[in-house]
Amino acid sequence: TSTMDPKYLEDGVALIQRYSKEPGIHIVSKYDNFLPFLAGRYSKMPYFEVSKFLASPRETAACVERIILDKPEVLFVDTDISRDFTTDIVHQHSPFAGFHYLSRYHVAKMRMMQKVFEAVQDDYELIEKGLLISVYRRKQ
Repeated sequence: TSTMDPKYLEDGVALIQRYSKEPGIHIVSKYDNFLPFLAGRYSKMPYFEVSKFLASPRETAACVERIILDKPEVLFVDTDISRDFTTDIVHQHSPFAGFHYLSRYHVAKMRMMQKVFEAVQDDYELIEKGLLISVYRRKQ
């Protein structure tokens, strides 16, 4: 049960099922802990929840290395991976100031995920843009 409109999850699941032939997928997404599961797949990335484990350049490099070495035909990536996350930071003097440091942590994690995608994006081209995730195919 969720308060989120199910069409977003359904769209992500449908993309994964449509474009992945194998049970394991390569995914750079804040939704990597449940979208593959809902689609009957698993993540081949080095960490179960990439965004939670990206704590230093070492973990970022491990994710980049996995994609470079595996050379997946298809890569699933957050549709908003390239956006500026600065506006997600709660101002420290706002009524919600208690979330200031948590929001800064979130933005730092999203920026590390951006670095993972930026390191491999030249090898991939967008083939379908989804509501939560998009599909990239390896260039020939």
